[in-house]
Amino acid sequence: MIDPTIHPLAFIADSADIIGNITISEYSSVFYNCVVRGDFQNITIGTDTNIQDNTVLHVRSTLLGTPPGSNPCIVGNNVTISHSSLIHACTLHNYSFAGMKSCIMDFVVMEPYSMVGAGSLVVSNKVIKTSELWVRRPTKFVRMLTEEEKKFIERSEKSYTSFANMNKKYAKKKQ
Repeated sequence: MIDPTIHPLAFIADSADIIGNITISEYSSVFYNCVVRGDFQNITIGTDTNIQDNTVLHVRSTLLGTPPGSNPCIVGNNVTISHSSLIHACTLHNYSFAGMKSCIMDFVVMEPYSMVGAGSLVVSNKVIKTSELWVRRPTKFVRMLTEEEKKFIERSEKSYTSFANMNKKYAKKKQ
């Protein structure tokens, strides 16, 4: 198994588990009790992305059979993945937003500035287009995002970069 590559300016909480072929870029954060497990495929987390508490990121194994086979988990830059989400073998492009307790399944693609509401289940192979809001279990498109909601996505990412820096300082004081 390949060891993770974590940029020195990323924040990884002590209780987070980062396992396997993982790349985490600068200023990104993986908060408390998260699991990022790239045991069968790679997981890539871009710059300034936040993975909030109790979230799981995983990949699809070829052992599950083909088609469609294995799939990595790709998370772009400036992405927010809210608390207790499950992100499985999918692609979240830059500035996408997964609400609390979202479940986003294999081969889903979230385009830039797309949003999945809290508690939503996005079943395999869905494409959530730029500026779309999807909610429910299973999800369905409900409307286009407002300009204010798009700005919220940007504020969320910036806020969590700040929270990560506070937590880095706290973690150093504990030692």
